[in-house]
Amino acid sequence: MSVKNVFMLAVANLRRHKGAGISLGLIVLIAAMLLNLGLLGAVGGTALIRDKINELHTQSAAVFMSDEIGVNSKADLVSTIKNSAGVTATQAERILYFASAAFDFKSGGIYSNTIFFEDVNNAGKMGRFQLIGKSDATSDDSVYVPYVLKTKGYKIGENICITYRGSKYSFKIAGFTEDIMFGTLDTGGLRFFMPHKAYQNFAQQLDDHMAPAVMFSAQTKTDDQAAAIYDTINKKTAQNPMNIMMVATFSIDIVKLADSLPINIGAAMEIAFAFIVALVALLVMRFRIVNSIEQDMQNIGALQAVGYTSRQVRGGYILQFIIISLLGGAVGIGLSYMMAVPHNQKIAAETGLDWSEPFNLSIALISIAIILSCVALVAFLATKRVRRLPVIVALRGGITTHSFRKNHFPLEHTRGPLNLLLSMKSTFVNLRQNIALVLILAAVSFASVFIFMMYYNFNINDTVMTSTLGGETNDILIGASSSSDEQSLLKELAQTKNVTQAIDFGYYSLDADGKTGWGRITADFSKLKNSNIYAGRYPKHDNETAIGGALAERLHKGIGDTVQLSSNGVSRDYLITGLAQSINTLGKGVFLTDAGIRRITPGYEPVTIYVYLTKGTSVPNMMNTIRSQYSSQISTISNDIATTKSMLKTYESVVAGFSLLVFVVMGMIVILILALITGTTLVRRRQEFGIEKALGFTTWQLIRQISAGFLPVAVIGSLAGGIAGFYGANPLMSCLFRSMGIMKVNFLLSVSSLPIVCAVIALLTLLISTIAASRVRKISPCALVS
Repeated sequence: MSVKNVFMLAVANLRRHKGAGISLGLIVLIAAMLLNLGLLGAVGGTALIRDKINELHTQSAAVFMSDEIGVNSKADLVSTIKNSAGVTATQAERILYFASAAFDFKSGGIYSNTIFFEDVNNAGKMGRFQLIGKSDATSDDSVYVPYVLKTKGYKIGENICITYRGSKYSFKIAGFTEDIMFGTLDTGGLRFFMPHKAYQNFAQQLDDHMAPAVMFSAQTKTDDQAAAIYDTINKKTAQNPMNIMMVATFSIDIVKLADSLPINIGAAMEIAFAFIVALVALLVMRFRIVNSIEQDMQNIGALQAVGYTSRQVRGGYILQFIIISLLGGAVGIGLSYMMAVPHNQKIAAETGLDWSEPFNLSIALISIAIILSCVALVAFLATKRVRRLPVIVALRGGITTHSFRKNHFPLEHTRGPLNLLLSMKSTFVNLRQNIALVLILAAVSFASVFIFMMYYNFNINDTVMTSTLGGETNDILIGASSSSDEQSLLKELAQTKNVTQAIDFGYYSLDADGKTGWGRITADFSKLKNSNIYAGRYPKHDNETAIGGALAERLHKGIGDTVQLSSNGVSRDYLITGLAQSINTLGKGVFLTDAGIRRITPGYEPVTIYVYLTKGTSVPNMMNTIRSQYSSQISTISNDIATTKSMLKTYESVVAGFSLLVFVVMGMIVILILALITGTTLVRRRQEFGIEKALGFTTWQLIRQISAGFLPVAVIGSLAGGIAGFYGANPLMSCLFRSMGIMKVNFLLSVSSLPIVCAVIALLTLLISTIAASRVRKISPCALVS
């Protein structure tokens, strides 16, 4: 095959079909942009977290030990960590630890969770102090806060007011820090650094508060070893429920998951929609090749007659579309970097990291290779007809001696408006083209329904997402000072005005057939507002349990099976009655009744209380009331619903930005495809339209005839994609959230949204086809008939 001849044919084809080439190039551009953006997020996000861990010397595991637990308990925990497998280095730092502090976000919302303060001068090498950008002059009330607070509206020089146990403390923000372990809202704790003098002044104000503590950190060889330390410490503290309020544990594997989730979800959606756009591009490409062969039939015959082989003719078509895809893909990859900088920085900022995206040649080459290989394959298969095309048939324009096509809507026998009948006739004559358009519009409709569902559940009605993320949707979480205090608090809170109910809910680490499980214990699960069960039911009797779906898969267990739960060397068999899911247990939850946990831990006593308020009651005001009345009985109190909402904010911004991008992309695809197909229709039927004009058809009648031919295709395609989206969107979301322990997503999607999506796509199709068909005005009857 002469490469020069093939190249000349490809260039000639490009010149003849400039408009179609530009339209197809734009679609490929969009696919390449989304694909490269997704790969940058998936690969770059993982590399970012890995590099930041190395740069900041982030500890593998950290344990906060309040001075309240006593010297002996503290020494025991330190010894346990030092003697754990894989520990290569340890570090101890004095801190001021607040188990339940709160402050407002400037952009709206409340953070209510653990906050601890550390002296810059005493900061160790692990998880070291590092500023992002400039810093302000320090003062006696200066504080350096995590970078994530910049995304929540705070600026250098502004004050931040923190509430702890009814007291308020105001600080001036002197700068923003980058922190892997304690710099995100999703890991359960934020670290604030303070200059030495400011730290000493603040510590003197806390004489009557339970704040002094030690953060003991360890480096391990692997993440699994860090997770083992996490589980070991939790099991040791679970033996004494009081210590749950005095000790907090963090491990790098959980932090990595929390930091990478927003990045990975965004990347997964971008890659998924890139493949949808690529599928659309391939369908359009196949249609365009087949149509080009039909249009250029006589030219193909002439080329073969003068000596061109069918391989050379096919090569010209294949190279034509490879050139289009190469140019579109290269521009799309370039645009992806223009978008990646603000896009990835926004996502990373939500996790407290600063992300500057360098050019990644390997990812760019992978994106181009994927697109070109798909284009080459489709072009190769679509040009098979050239090989089987006799020269004489090609010279006659593809006309053979007979046509056996069925005549749909014969005009002499079919009643109805002539223009409508001609539209329907055209629809059946171009059946293959319309089938391709149905598939394209179905893909667009499916993507629209899917993204509409995501946007609705994240940004409009977050009820399901809140319960999925946070587990139980209680308003206030209280840690009692002792089990006796917990019992008296339950009775008194139940009679408090604006409190609908108060229930005990305990946390306990245990083993399930040798695997670590995160125990969740309450006397009566029917009192919970939100059910985490997606199959079966919660336990009712002392020999029953429900376990997380991810844990069940690891154990190869299901409903009706028996699992052995162990704690402190005591083991008992339990019947699995349900499978549960929740992000805050990562699918490792083990749900037991109070009587159930006492089968293996007879001395178990709950110290945690969930409080539920009447609708409209101010949570902060109620917390102040409870704190003032029962201060001697309360160890910690936090705004639980605000904590869940702050976690959700991270995903809301990602989904909102991506939803807008997808809606714009889907609209552009519909416009480009309809413009391409309508233009092709005008070229293919130019003689037919010339005859109709000569017979007296007006330009407006021809425009309506063309656009009406697309309407049934748009309705069928959008309806098919809408139905597929309605039934397939939640299973697809389940795949995205499976790594977080969510096995079955049940996001809200109103049935009424389907006709809305279908109507929008159908109306957009009608509008674009009408505008594109307006070029029929330029048709000259004399020129086209001749």
